[in-house]
Amino acid sequence: MKKLTNLICDKVHKMIRSFVQSFRHIVACLILCLAPASAYAATVTFMGSPFDATLGSHFSSGVDRIFGTITFDTVGASQARSFSLTATSAGVPSFTFNVPDVAALPSGISLPNNSFSSWSGGVPTVWSLTVFGNLVSATEEEQISLHNELGDLAAFDLLNVNNESVGLSGRIGTMRVVPEPSSLLLLAPATLGLSLRRNRRR
Repeated sequence: MKKLTNLICDKVHKMIRSFVQSFRHIVACLILCLAPASAYAATVTFMGSPFDATLGSHFSSGVDRIFGTITFDTVGASQARSFSLTATSAGVPSFTFNVPDVAALPSGISLPNNSFSSWSGGVPTVWSLTVFGNLVSATEEEQISLHNELGDLAAFDLLNVNNESVGLSGRIGTMRVVPEPSSLLLLAPATLGLSLRRNRRR
């Protein structure tokens, strides 16, 4: 009788422990699903359309474009927190504006426009971002401009008229949301709960 009682108690204990683990997993999933998107930082990838027109010899029409990532403090933020945007030349990366913090711009870089006035589905739908800087040498200045109505523009060596080159796309680039590490961390409790549950079953 005592063995039977111990066996029943053991079974009940295992059922309760399994229920608790499942409950933790459900709670973790609910937190991830129900938490407002605006509570987390948002990173989007930008892929510009190939340049339709070029001036000078640096860019090639139909081959070169602008691409990169733009990060915001929250979904729907009106200004970018950081960005890394690259212009290509002959299809390969040429120069990159890597700005890890727009509040503390790297030396030689200016940001006259940083406006994201409308969002939909977690990505910007109205934007205008323009950045200038001496990326190649002290005697040269480059530019990247992204505009949801005017298209994309990249300029190389604006300080040297004889070597100045511009690539322009009249078509609008695309922005897509990418997973943010802070959001992915919310999956940790659920993953840990499942792992512990599996290990205990073994």
